[in-house]
Amino acid sequence: MDRLFRELIHVALGRREDLGHAPSADEWAALYREAVRQTMAAVLFAGISRLPAEQRPPRTLLLQWFALTERTREMNRRMNSETVRVCGELERAGFGVVVLKGQGVAAGYPDPSLRQPGDIDAWVVRDGGKEFPRGNFRAVTGHARRLDPQASVQLLHTDFRLSALTEVEAHFWPSYFFSPLRQYRLRRWATRRLPSLLAHRTRLPGTDGDVCTPTAEFNTVFLLLHIYRHLFHEGIGLRQLLDYHYCLSSPELTPEGREAARRTLRRLGLSRFARAVSYVLATVFLTDADRLPAPPDAREGRFLLREIMMAGNFGHHDRRQGHSKGGGPANRYLSHLRGNLRLLRHYPEEAICAPFFRTWHYLWRKWNGFA
Repeated sequence: MDRLFRELIHVALGRREDLGHAPSADEWAALYREAVRQTMAAVLFAGISRLPAEQRPPRTLLLQWFALTERTREMNRRMNSETVRVCGELERAGFGVVVLKGQGVAAGYPDPSLRQPGDIDAWVVRDGGKEFPRGNFRAVTGHARRLDPQASVQLLHTDFRLSALTEVEAHFWPSYFFSPLRQYRLRRWATRRLPSLLAHRTRLPGTDGDVCTPTAEFNTVFLLLHIYRHLFHEGIGLRQLLDYHYCLSSPELTPEGREAARRTLRRLGLSRFARAVSYVLATVFLTDADRLPAPPDAREGRFLLREIMMAGNFGHHDRRQGHSKGGGPANRYLSHLRGNLRLLRHYPEEAICAPFFRTWHYLWRKWNGFA
C-alpha cells in the first residue's frame, strides 16, 4: 500500500495531524483514484479538511472531491429513508427484518453520512421472526416475486427492485460457508441469536423510524465472515475493513462480548483469517490491539492486503477477474476456480470445498428454474 494513502487514512481517523510531506498534483490525483477504487472518498475527504492548507489538493481536485462527498451525503439521506420504509413494509407484511451491513453499519461511523452506501441488505424471516420455521425460503421468495416478478434467486438471498432507485437483497440466512460442517455450525449460531437481533433497534440518522440491526457481538463474527466471502467470490475493498474497524471500536462491544465472538470465530474455523484481518486493521487503521479479533499474523496479513489493493471494492479493478461483468456461467465458474486455487495454501478447507459447492449450487438453481 502506498505510504501517502495510508497516512491520509490515519489523518481521516484522527490518528495523525498531517501527511509526511505535501503531495504533488500527480500524487493527489493518485490518492483520489485510490480513494474512489476503495469507495472511501467521502471518508478521506474528512481527513483533507483536517490538513494544513499547504498540504491540501489543488483547487480543481478539491472541488471535485467535495462534490463527490456531498453526493455521498445525499445518497445516505435517501438510503436511510428507504431502509426505514422498506423494513416497515416487510414487517407489516409479517416478516422479521434485520438490516445487514449498509445503513446499519454506517450508523456506527462517527459521521454516518460519509460511508459509501449500497443496496439494502436484510435478513428476512417469516412469522415476524419469533421462531425460525421451515418454509422461510419459499415465503421470502414468494413475497419478493409478488413485489417484483423479475426478482432473481440465489441460495443465500433474493434480489428485487421496488423502484428504479431501490434494490433490496433479502437474505434467507446472513451468510454461508462452502464447507458443510462450517455451514451447519454457522446456521445454528445465527438462529440462536435471531431473537436478540430483532430486539436490537437502531434509529437511522435523519429519519423518524428505527430498524432492527445486528448487535456488535454478532457483527464481530458476521462482518468478518462477509469479508471472507468476498475474498473467495468477488474481491475485498478497504471500506469493508473500515466497517469492521468501527464495529470493533463500538462502545456496545463489551469485553465479554468480544471474547464470545472470538470463541465463535475459532469454532467456525476463521481464526487464521481473523489473524490476517487483524494485521490489516492494525497496520492500515491503527485499530487498538485489545479490540482485534485475534493476534495479528504478518505473513497472512500482507497476503490479504495485497489482495485488497489489487482488487478494490467488489473486485471491480482486479485484472485477474476477467469474468467480473461479462462472459457466461462457464467463464465465471473457471475464473472463480482459478481464484480459489490461489487461496488453497491459506484457507484449504474452503478452497477444496468451493468447486463442489459451486457445482451443486448451479445444478440446484437449474433444477428449480432460478438459473
